[in-house]
Amino acid sequence: MLCAGKLFVGTGEKLIAYDAATGKELWRTPAAVYKNQTERPIETRFNNQPALQTRDYLVNLNGEILAKGGYSVWECYLPVVEDGILYNSSNRRSEYSFEAIAIPKQVGDKHNLLWKLEAKTLYGPQGNMFGGYYVASPLYVDGLIYQVDSTGNLVVIDTKERKRCYQLWMDGYNVNDYRLYGYCASPTLAGKNIYLMDTVGYVSLLKPGADGTVTGTNILQNITSLPASAPCKQEVFYAGMYFEGKRMFIHGDEYLYCIEEK
Repeated sequence: MLCAGKLFVGTGEKLIAYDAATGKELWRTPAAVYKNQTERPIETRFNNQPALQTRDYLVNLNGEILAKGGYSVWECYLPVVEDGILYNSSNRRSEYSFEAIAIPKQVGDKHNLLWKLEAKTLYGPQGNMFGGYYVASPLYVDGLIYQVDSTGNLVVIDTKERKRCYQLWMDGYNVNDYRLYGYCASPTLAGKNIYLMDTVGYVSLLKPGADGTVTGTNILQNITSLPASAPCKQEVFYAGMYFEGKRMFIHGDEYLYCIEEK
């Protein structure tokens, strides 16, 4: 991630900082401090200064530990931080719930669990029967958290009311296998719409807000042999969408796509 002119990279054992302009290494944490922290750090604030939240530590931009504590996740999923609160959908409905965690703001403070929602509150009395987990990270827009699991089950949480806003099964080819179909790309806000793309390029446009209105759908079709195990021979898309001006960039198994408004 980029912050204050520095590029921060999490490895299997260290957090490394580089000068973003020159590529020069500035510092790296000892292995014992950052062990098994492979995810990208999350930018936040501590005592009105930029800071980085990892799974186990809150550190400053020089790599010094400010507070011990973090969050529990699985693999590449990354929580979202807004106004000093970390929102974590985690990974498995049968084991974890949605959590709102206050990040320390000054010396002596600790990470504080503010509130949480159990799996059955989010998904109903049989919330874990489909076995979904999260690869896509959540999106925060105007007090609402948008999270879609590997089966295409979208749940929207109202962080002010501390309750589920609505639940929606996404259209497309979303079966419970993130290596084939399902959802890996994180929901992305661009212009007036939230974009959700499943693993074979089926895109749904969602209107932000409590209504759950789908404003459009489209599919990026490309018959390919990559990967060989993909059903229907449709190109697979794991990476998130990126927007720059009127352009939308999508990285598939075979091509990098640029879609532009005319």
